[in-house]
Amino acid sequence: MRRPWPYRGILIGLVAYAVLLVGWQVLLVPHLPPATLHVEADTSKIEWHEGFGQFLRRGELHNPEILILGDSRVNDGIVLEELRAGGLERTSILWAGSGRLAKLLDIARDLPARRLVVALSVRSLEGPRGDPVAIALLGEAPPLTTEDLDARLQKWQAGQVEFLMSMGFAEEQATLVLDRMARMHREQVLDATPTTAGFDRRLDSSFSNLLSRYLRRISAATWQESWFPVIDPTKSNAVYLEGIEHEAPGSRDYTRKKVIAMLRGLRQDGFQVVCLRMPVAPELRAIEERVFSQQDFADLARAGGVAFLDYSRAEFHTRDGSHLLAEDARRFSRLLAAELRKRFH
Repeated sequence: MRRPWPYRGILIGLVAYAVLLVGWQVLLVPHLPPATLHVEADTSKIEWHEGFGQFLRRGELHNPEILILGDSRVNDGIVLEELRAGGLERTSILWAGSGRLAKLLDIARDLPARRLVVALSVRSLEGPRGDPVAIALLGEAPPLTTEDLDARLQKWQAGQVEFLMSMGFAEEQATLVLDRMARMHREQVLDATPTTAGFDRRLDSSFSNLLSRYLRRISAATWQESWFPVIDPTKSNAVYLEGIEHEAPGSRDYTRKKVIAMLRGLRQDGFQVVCLRMPVAPELRAIEERVFSQQDFADLARAGGVAFLDYSRAEFHTRDGSHLLAEDARRFSRLLAAELRKRFH
């Protein structure tokens, strides 16, 4: 009697796997919506200044010709490989969470790049938290007491739990993550002497980094997060509106004037500077322009003596109203590369 071939089961399994893989690629993948997040591996944290939280870079900072400054919209919405394919080979990105645009400009002055793209947003123009008269310089704010620390953490945690739930996370998931983050921050700051402004910046930076680098990829709904936008705009926009309306108008005005002065100084020192406004969903743009209008952005660039590229009304798709979908980020980056070649060459 002929003995059965011992590897027949393995062969059948491999053939079945190959058939399923081909079927997946041919029949299903072409009909799936685009991925929500484009990820480039070359990202590094930089602790640049005590009290200002972390900054993140993509690309090298020691030899770029063009340096793009901004917040998480820039990180998610600009694809360096598309810029490089479009003729801007030596381009890098330096970005941070809300309220740190002035500090980014200060850092850029000491870096080799002499061509700067400065992305403007309502959150990036936020100033130090608290009384703007009492904190005329960045980082100069009242000491953070234990009672104030706990109150700020509680309010911050509640708001971010609601935001994560609007993205499709279960309340238990969101609460677990934010509980851990809150305890971590409390332990860290109790060993230091933080200011109210520095602590708020640390919270914003930490959560922005969490969203961009981790939560969008490790939630229980990984499949859903990878292919289907699940954010509920009615919830996320409400949280965003509350955040920007709580910013003291005088504080944002202080940062606006500081940024204008820094733009002028950079031009006088030989820098080529272009200001940029990233694409934003119409609903979120309307919310932002309650506190800082389209004309306000244009006036800021004009007062700084620099060109202004306004793509806020361009038709691109976002996953949350604020951050571009992966393929739209590529398409926008190709458009931006063509425009920057005209401006810088």
